[in-house]
Amino acid sequence: MRNVILLTFYILIGNIFSTSLYADNSIKLHASHISINKGMHQSTIHAMYQDEFGMIWFGTKKRGLVRYDGTQMKFIQKLYNDIPDAEELVRSITGDQNGNIYIETRSGIIEYNIKQDHFRKITPYSQCMYYSDSCLWIGYKNTIYQWKNNILKLHLQLPKESCIIDCITETSKGNLYIGTRDDGIFLIRRNKDTKQMLANINQIRQLYIDSEQKIWVATRRNGLFLIDSDENIKNYNYSENSNNCISSDIVRSICEDNAGNLWIATFNGLNKYDKKERKFLQYEFINENAYTLNDASIYCLMKDQQGTIWSGSFYGEINCFHPEHSTFSYHFVTKDIMPSSPSKHAIFGKTVEDNEGNLWMATERDGLYFSIHTPKL
Repeated sequence: MRNVILLTFYILIGNIFSTSLYADNSIKLHASHISINKGMHQSTIHAMYQDEFGMIWFGTKKRGLVRYDGTQMKFIQKLYNDIPDAEELVRSITGDQNGNIYIETRSGIIEYNIKQDHFRKITPYSQCMYYSDSCLWIGYKNTIYQWKNNILKLHLQLPKESCIIDCITETSKGNLYIGTRDDGIFLIRRNKDTKQMLANINQIRQLYIDSEQKIWVATRRNGLFLIDSDENIKNYNYSENSNNCISSDIVRSICEDNAGNLWIATFNGLNKYDKKERKFLQYEFINENAYTLNDASIYCLMKDQQGTIWSGSFYGEINCFHPEHSTFSYHFVTKDIMPSSPSKHAIFGKTVEDNEGNLWMATERDGLYFSIHTPKL
């Protein structure tokens, strides 16, 4: 059934896919796109967030805040009407799922009240933010602030004055993990005891807590790290000699799907980590295929309320796919499988398998082709 499942799938969506059949065998992803032509104002996406009403908010590099209602994109001009000096670069977005959205820029954090349709700046400074069940955590230079009940107060300062905080997360036990630009990670326990981890690792991009309360660390040059509940640390790196690895040591974003698999955004494609099998799968985009990932350099990931994964990339705009329905393998026609290969742009129709495991494939304009049984992939 190794090729049959794939080609049967191809028959079902044959009207959608009409791409070249010549490339290396690899795992591909069926993704839908929201492009500039569909209303997106700027292709570089830095942040994504879904509010309690199902609206998806995008933070862009040059066009500020954009909202998607499932049909069309809307550039939120009111942000700049309410706050004229707000920057166009939106670096992150989060919210309390109770009427308030928080937008982080280099000039501070802005709160948006959905019901009142009003923006206000709550702090003129910020480097990062994270919303937990209790409050909004804000990092600036080496200091952590807490925004709660409309009050901003200083929570603590890291022991090194030169530290620059780039990301924050909070565990279910109330411990804070603080990622820095040049000094690794600081674990701040609930009693404010402090422990430094990965001190020699620079540029921590994201700290992500999965459903098992494990901490996953995205770094700019040192791959992916795992910190377990006993604070043991494991590093995952790219290797030219391994198929079971991430596709790049430049890791930008992490999220978990409903099945417990991790999705990892890198400089060179999207990866899935099956925690049960302890196996990485690398997903790449195919040039000229409008239904796969349309850029390898991915900046951010988000899972929405239906379990769909959204990705925002540097040039490729926005992709979305459902992990349970959208992943499959392309098996391309090669001379060792089919000595008399069809033309480059052949479109395959009905395919059947005989008792010996050989495939008989009907094509449009290229006649009937016979594929010799090959070992299971």
